[in-house]
Amino acid sequence: MPNRLNQNVTLSSGTFLFIIGLFTLWGGNVVAIKVGLRGLPPFGMAALRFILAGLFLAVWMRAQSVSFRLDRREVFHHTINGISFTAQIALFYLGVELTSASYASILINSNPFFVLLLAHFFVAGDRLSAQKVFGLTLAFTGVAFLFTGQIGGGRWLGNALVVASAALLGARIVYVKRLISTMEPSQVVFWQMVVGVPLFLWMSRLTEAGRAWHFSPAVTTAILFQGIVVGGFCFLAATTLLQRHNPSTLSVFSFFIPLSGVSLSYLLLGDPMTRTLVLSVAFVAVGIALVHRPTATRSGTTDGEEVEIPTADPYH
Repeated sequence: MPNRLNQNVTLSSGTFLFIIGLFTLWGGNVVAIKVGLRGLPPFGMAALRFILAGLFLAVWMRAQSVSFRLDRREVFHHTINGISFTAQIALFYLGVELTSASYASILINSNPFFVLLLAHFFVAGDRLSAQKVFGLTLAFTGVAFLFTGQIGGGRWLGNALVVASAALLGARIVYVKRLISTMEPSQVVFWQMVVGVPLFLWMSRLTEAGRAWHFSPAVTTAILFQGIVVGGFCFLAATTLLQRHNPSTLSVFSFFIPLSGVSLSYLLLGDPMTRTLVLSVAFVAVGIALVHRPTATRSGTTDGEEVEIPTADPYH
């Protein structure tokens, strides 16, 4: 696959606003999951979401003449990625069911903490700098705020599951980075859904057989938003942007995701805007911004442009 991820076209004002809007939509994904859980069990909803996203992506791949065929070497990697994808999403949906949308929005976006730690050891040339360590420390502090005074409560368990999902997401991002160096990105995402959907259906049948499914207008809208808007449109939009801009450039905007998630949770779900929550989102957002802020090196290049690890993933 030709390398299309290293171009760096200057962001126009229109592109700047489009990226902010795109990341705002991503932030709304947690809200949509919380609404969907009012009528559907977690694994069943995940299966429906990725059926929709997979169909959307398949139509786009066909229109772009992207091959669906895999060779033997690729089958192994797509299977591993699909299984880890399923585990990560399962942890996230279970966590969202047990905590608030605001808390989940912040905690899942702690994944850059795990991405950079893993990249330091497993990605050649992507080393932790003092600025990155400081940014990660701020983000980790923001996450720790959400666990204060919650030991033994249901929200604490939900928070722990979402953090586990964020850690697995971080590992997956590093692994997927390796895959897309030789494979088409849309093909990687499509096949992780092909592996994931049957697993979600199996888990739903195994653990959710006694739970009713209720498709109210709100629940149906939430499923369509997760599957088509986030799983389809957001991925395609992000892929198009990555063909013109460095991942390090785009990742600077990722702090809009927890900001959007918390704001939409407050506006649409009535989640309380507590001082702890405000402090947490502030620390996480500033930490993410510092982690991705380019810093000059002796050679005149910038940190993050030498080895590029995208940290925004629509599939959470």
